[in-house]
Parts: sequence; structure tokens; C-alpha cells
Amino acid sequence: MNEKNDIKVSFCCLTYNHEKLINNALEGFVMQKTNFPFEIVIHDDASTDGTLKIIKEYQRKYKDIPFTILTEIENQFSKEEIYPFWTHLYPAARGKYIAECDGDDYWTDPEKIQKQYDFMEAHPECSMCHHDYFIKNMQTGNTTKPHSEPPRSYTAEELIGFDGKGYSIHTSTKFWRNVWLDASDEKKEWIMNFWGDHSINVLMGTYGACGYVPGIKASVFCRQHESSSWTNMSRAEISRKEAEMHKRLYASLLVGDSPDLAKIRKGFVRG
Repeated sequence: MNEKNDIKVSFCCLTYNHEKLINNALEGFVMQKTNFPFEIVIHDDASTDGTLKIIKEYQRKYKDIPFTILTEIENQFSKEEIYPFWTHLYPAARGKYIAECDGDDYWTDPEKIQKQYDFMEAHPECSMCHHDYFIKNMQTGNTTKPHSEPPRSYTAEELIGFDGKGYSIHTSTKFWRNVWLDASDEKKEWIMNFWGDHSINVLMGTYGACGYVPGIKASVFCRQHESSSWTNMSRAEISRKEAEMHKRLYASLLVGDSPDLAKIRKGFVRG
């Protein structure tokens, strides 16, 4: 099924010290049933536990699935305070589309990727699509819906002005066109400014809309566990990082292909 020279979808996973959780993510990857080839691309950011060992065990076990494992000697996030998405992970993806899932989250539907692929092929106006998810508290084991509002589709302008409120678009549900593949070097330098979950929404808004795909079993967003970078941050630190992100997005759009789009983000900039 998975001819290495015709990859349609790249499953991109960023992980760090997810020894207790990475199995779930990997199982979600290898159980996918598709009528096209896919690959698994994982960036392990210098884990100090058994995360990398588990990933390599799956690589050995599932020899028919192309695995790309990117490893580090030093933790890249701690060096730059930038998650190594565009610097390391995404540029290694060969697929026409990218499906995201961090190492501490997981998919539950074996037909998720096929359904999202079919949707995107039928909707060229969309740069991205998403589906249902729920939140699991790893300390209590309780699961909750992300919001009282139902999930929905977003226009391109709504993605550019994305505020993260409402149902939101979680990483484990995202499936988007690999804009890196055909980008010029100049365009790639611009794309590099859009790193992180929220920023990807804004970036994809410059390429098109985001469709909601019903009928996919909810993926799982794991919170309140010891390896979560956000769980270990103070509210003040999170606020600081969010403020920096909004300034970066505004500045990036200001010098991008369509400076008028920056007006949509200007209201988010504080200070």
C-alpha cells in the first residue's frame, strides 16, 4: 500500500518525554486504513526517558510504513523557545497533506485520514480541515467536551483572525495542504514565522478556508500530565508567550504577500 515514492499524507508528530503516552499516538498512526500511501514523521526533541526507544520499536515492527525519525542531542525548544516545527519537522514531510498529532495526544478513528483526504480533494477552496475532539485530564481520567458550542467550518478571514475561542481547532484534528512543497525560498522564509498551533491556523488562512468534517471519531487532547510544556507554565508565562505570538503574527502578515491581512490581526496586538 505505502509506496515510498508517492506519499499522499505525512503524519507529523512532535514529542518530548512522552514515554507514558507515545504508544497511544503511534497506535493511532499505524491503524489508519487508506487507499493511498502515507508516512510517519516524528521529531523527538532530545527526550531523556524511553520515548525514542518506543518509537524505534514501532519503526521495526511496521516495516511497510515509511518512518522518518528526527532526533536531537540538545533540546531545541529550550535553546530557542521555539517549537521545532518549521525548523525541523514539517520540512521533512513529503506528503501533499500534513496531518498533525503531538506525542501526548492520539487519534481514535482508523478512517480519519481517508475521510479528511477525501474531503480536501473535494474542496479545493479549503487549505485545511478539522474534526471533533475531546479533552482528557490525565490526573483524574475525566473527559470533557472542549466547548459548549459545536465545531464548525471557518472562512479564510476567520482563520487569519483566529482568536482560539469557542470550539477551536485542535492540533490532533488538523489536516492541511503542505504549502512548503512548492514554496519559493523567499516564501519559505516567510512561512517560518508561523510556528505553533495557533499560528498555523493564521498561515493556512492566507491559503484558504477550513472545513469541518463530521463523522470522524473524536481525537483525544491529553492535559494535566507531567510532560506537558503548557501545564508546567505559570499563567503569567503563558500570557507573555501569547502576547509575543500575536505581535509576531501581525508583523509577519504586515510584510507578507497581502499586507491588508495584517489589519485583521492588529486588534490582537497589545503593548
